[in-house]
Amino acid sequence: KAGNAVILRGGSDSHRSARAIHAALRKGLGESNLPEDAVGLLLQGLDGCVFLFPKHEWNAVVEQVRNNSLGSEEARAFSRRFFASTRELDVDSAGRILLPKELRDFAGIASDALFVGVDTRIELWSPQRWATHDERHGPKYEEHAKGIFRA
Repeated sequence: KAGNAVILRGGSDSHRSARAIHAALRKGLGESNLPEDAVGLLLQGLDGCVFLFPKHEWNAVVEQVRNNSLGSEEARAFSRRFFASTRELDVDSAGRILLPKELRDFAGIASDALFVGVDTRIELWSPQRWATHDERHGPKYEEHAKGIFRA
């Protein structure tokens, strides 16, 4: 664990890791006075990751996509992929989070996964893709901030 990210290991540790994430999600929901079934929806994210949205944030995201999905060919193509890749979060009887194969394949997640908390969502990354992304964007952190925090 480092900051707002945690690596989940595959193999014999994967059962313990997935249960720990599920337990942490349940605890966070309880502390926020939200029902356990408030998490969530998984879908093909951006930059090669998988997005996990809490249900209470989902409607705002859908509205944003819906409001822009008819105006251009690119927006319609995005909307189709966005909604077609969306899956309900599935937790098995042992409390493990199950990531559908098509989303694992999309994100390049094999045996390890990195969970990164990003405001209203969680991003699931392959550790290798995250390292590449961080190498590319980490040094530009302050430069990127200028586009967000304008004087």
